[in-house]
Amino acid sequence: MSSHQLSFTGGSEKSSYTISGNYFDQNGIVGGDKSGFQRYTARMNATHEVKSWLNIGANIGLHTLKLAKLGGPAGRVWAFEADRANCETLRRNLAANGCAHAEAVHAAAGAAVGEAYVFKSSANAGDHRTFHSSGWRSRESVHMIALDDHFPQAQRNEFIKMY
Repeated sequence: MSSHQLSFTGGSEKSSYTISGNYFDQNGIVGGDKSGFQRYTARMNATHEVKSWLNIGANIGLHTLKLAKLGGPAGRVWAFEADRANCETLRRNLAANGCAHAEAVHAAAGAAVGEAYVFKSSANAGDHRTFHSSGWRSRESVHMIALDDHFPQAQRNEFIKMY
């Protein structure tokens, strides 16, 4: 029987990687071509620590909570939700889950600062929109921010998720 393994690991302050390979060979007792067993395996793993996330169209926070847990306490999550009631539910969900490093912002995100409208579905709070579509929907005015104006120029946001 023989087994050989080779591994490489490395990384930086925010990233790490591991690459490994293995060769295994075992002779059996039966004889002939059915006597032996050989196996080759390879594995690669990489991680990158993301410190800041933007979640646009956050709804009640399913993805915001996941992103906050992935970023950990050293990370930062900004969740923009245009609907007032959904934003309040999002804030309660963040508080209930201990996500003090995540912030729910009641605003629409757009190309420029101004006013926008949330066109609300009467049947599904997850189907509110910031654009007019077919069918009748009530509308609610909401402040619109430009992301470039909301964050300092020096701040780097490493991940943006939009609906």
